[in-house]
Amino acid sequence: MTTPGTRRGHRAALALCASGLLLTALQVPATAVGHQGPDRHAHGRHCPDDELPAAVTAVSPELYPEGVAWDPTRDAFLVTSSRQGNVSVVTPDGEVSELTPSIGLVSTLGIKVDTRRNRIIVSYTDYWVRRMLPVEQPPTSGVAIIDLTTGRLLRKVDTGQGRENSFANDLAYDTRTGTVYVSDSVSATIQRIDTRGRVSDLVTDERFAAEFIGLNGIAWHPDGYLLTTRYDTGEMFRVTLRGEPRVTRVEVPQSLVGVDGITLRSDGTLLAVQNELGAGLGMERGDTAVTALASRDGWRTAQVVDRTDPWAFPAPTTIAETPGGAYAVSGQVDVLMGGVGTADTFWLQRAGF
Repeated sequence: MTTPGTRRGHRAALALCASGLLLTALQVPATAVGHQGPDRHAHGRHCPDDELPAAVTAVSPELYPEGVAWDPTRDAFLVTSSRQGNVSVVTPDGEVSELTPSIGLVSTLGIKVDTRRNRIIVSYTDYWVRRMLPVEQPPTSGVAIIDLTTGRLLRKVDTGQGRENSFANDLAYDTRTGTVYVSDSVSATIQRIDTRGRVSDLVTDERFAAEFIGLNGIAWHPDGYLLTTRYDTGEMFRVTLRGEPRVTRVEVPQSLVGVDGITLRSDGTLLAVQNELGAGLGMERGDTAVTALASRDGWRTAQVVDRTDPWAFPAPTTIAETPGGAYAVSGQVDVLMGGVGTADTFWLQRAGF
């Protein structure tokens, strides 16, 4: 558990964000993974669903996971890596093993498991590297399609589309059609990708436009719309998917500034994860919290039904539903961004609601 003093140190270190992250990202991705688990292709149960621990502590050298998903075929978590650009399996008892090796000089961020199509869907970007120094590769953002069984990279879909600035941050997918929707934090456009890998613009709205970190979390609703949030302002939007897409702002009574990942639970509530990472980048300081929201009018308005503030671990980034509850990942991304020292430990903490 991080102490208040340590957390103050983390916040101070964020002032060094850009240079520290760049220097770390430009290193050759580490291949050694600490605390190795069982064979990566094994699908045996590690922990009964009703016995998942309240918190999982895991160790892997400089992994800095930012995204998390539950993999029911392994009864384990899958996490991405801000540092290594890969995907790893984390068992409920904290064992870590690499599933998909680094896909390049990028951060892997959002992640979803699509069991119906036997695939893992991952967003990636080199945005942070590119902010500081020119690199040989063109601006790189996209979505990786990975075989769920083997972890083999099947396809990389370019969502940057030749733009000078792109930041594919999070994603959601339609469970019925397989269409993927991607939020770009420096774009006013939400993109979609069909099952053949073709990219198109879903909707462009000036309320999404941001120079730094705007759109972030995104979730698909089975009633035919998306919910998406802006990190910098805490705003939430509803985007219809039938016919001509229409964007409306969701009225939310609780400040969601610093909202990072979101997930729509099977009971219809939306979990939103907030953090303070933006404060060191000159943005308004967010809370370190997880909020549960519900709606009685199809997400035209929302109500807060539960909230944990402060969260148990620093800098949570997103959350995933499991058979044993919803778990938020705290990957010590603040340490990576600060560029002062390194961190090998990360945590998965269950929400108490």
